[in-house]
Amino acid sequence: MRLFIGIALPDNIREKIGADADKLKKVIPGRYVVEENYHITLAFIGETDQNGADAIKRAMDAAVIGQSPVDLNIGRPGYFRKPENAILHMKVDDWKRLLGLDKRLRNALKEEEISFDEKPFNAHITLARKARINLGELNNFPEQKYKLRVNEITLFHSTRVNGVLKYLPIYRAGFHDNGND
Repeated sequence: MRLFIGIALPDNIREKIGADADKLKKVIPGRYVVEENYHITLAFIGETDQNGADAIKRAMDAAVIGQSPVDLNIGRPGYFRKPENAILHMKVDDWKRLLGLDKRLRNALKEEEISFDEKPFNAHITLARKARINLGELNNFPEQKYKLRVNEITLFHSTRVNGVLKYLPIYRAGFHDNGND
């Protein structure tokens, strides 16, 4: 199984971002992600078996203990890499509010001896890969403020269903803040 841990987005947020992506498609070509796959990645794990999946679930459960819900805003589009071959994404404002959760999750994965991609965490929502960025259009895109309340993390199975890439949720770990806000 090819797995990753992330933050699932509610339907209403995915739809709003999808509407923004439809506008961006007209001025920024690229390989766009299907709306139902929008998410915020916390840890990419890759291929693992059922024993590994069980260990990941334990790590997720450990990471959310004491975690209060986190409020984020999704703002404007941005990109990583070179403009002629970029990853187009929606920026997540206040993403540093997730750093404590990210650190606990990474430590818990290490304790469970689960390998994962250890590149630095930078929350974003990928819209397109191999995008050719038009800086004028991107800079003039109106800033949005979509409010997102995060109260759980999700284990996703990345798989193809009838030839279409899907990110299927297979486990959720809800936050347990023990009454501390």
